[in-house]
Amino acid sequence: MIHPKAYVDSSATVDESAEIMPYAYVGPNVTIGRKCILKPYAVIEQNTKIGEGNVVHCHAVLGGDPQDVGYRAEPTFLEIGNYNTFREHVTVHRGSHKQDKITRIGHHNFVMASAHIGHDCIVGDHNIFTNYVALSGHVTVDHHAVFSGYVGVQQFCHIGAYAFLGRAALITMDVLPYVMVTGSDAKVTGLNRVGLRRNSFSSAQVAAIKQAYHIILNQSLSLQEARQVISNQLASHPQYQLIIDGIDRARRGIVR
Repeated sequence: MIHPKAYVDSSATVDESAEIMPYAYVGPNVTIGRKCILKPYAVIEQNTKIGEGNVVHCHAVLGGDPQDVGYRAEPTFLEIGNYNTFREHVTVHRGSHKQDKITRIGHHNFVMASAHIGHDCIVGDHNIFTNYVALSGHVTVDHHAVFSGYVGVQQFCHIGAYAFLGRAALITMDVLPYVMVTGSDAKVTGLNRVGLRRNSFSSAQVAAIKQAYHIILNQSLSLQEARQVISNQLASHPQYQLIIDGIDRARRGIVR
């Protein structure tokens, strides 16, 4: 249902089961999937594809131009999966010409009021972004990560699966999976035990992950030396592959 006081561009495609409330704006080359809800004054600017069951709250703006001083109105894109929630005043920008021209958001993410996801970000599934979280451009977030309020992430950083970032942490390096990072100086302060428990990790799995991080954080080894020890000694545990993958892709170092 499209309310008569909403604006929907003639080039947009809106599924008949979607609800577009008064004063919402749907711009050119936008696709809105099944059972989506756009609340009053929600804005979907352009070149944006939104999947099924998403809810966009008042004054959220999705698909805006990238905040890149080199952007010259090239056609770029935003792609959003299914069952995400974008609360009031959230902004998610399209990609830039400097990467693949697309920003991607996966499924079942919860983005709280006034959070920002910048251009060319790649966000996986089941992540929580608390109020005022800011992802700079080109950030990658895996899945089941939790960002507390006011967390800032520098461009090109990678946030691993099941990580927890504490309030106002400033992230300038990659965060490996499963860890808790706290403080404005962003230090690893332990495992994200609450997140692991909520996602049905067994006590044996948690103990194995703890053993891997003991090697990384407490044995005075280089990152590559720690990787080799984990790979040689602990290869029978499948959850270690996420840690190894995180080490292998780290180009700017890791938070320790």
